[in-house]
Amino acid sequence: VVRPNSVEVEADSEWYDQLDAFAEASTSWTGNDTRILEMSASEVERGTRTERVLLDIARDSIALAGPLAYLSRYGRPLVKPKVGVG
Repeated sequence: VVRPNSVEVEADSEWYDQLDAFAEASTSWTGNDTRILEMSASEVERGTRTERVLLDIARDSIALAGPLAYLSRYGRPLVKPKVGVG
């Protein structure tokens, strides 16, 4: 989850309750265990070229909401899945 820089959530229990509910719902929708990684937009922008977890997310994630190519807007192109291999 990428939140706007203007959102202060460090002590906001309602925010974390919403994230927990979202994780439970998306696990129900997909059948896969959902883990939430929550960062501000500026944290994502700073980390797209160096943070391994963000590189892995760009390569392997499934977009549930928002643009699929969100991380690529910060200069890190997404790795496209190979289709018809084999």
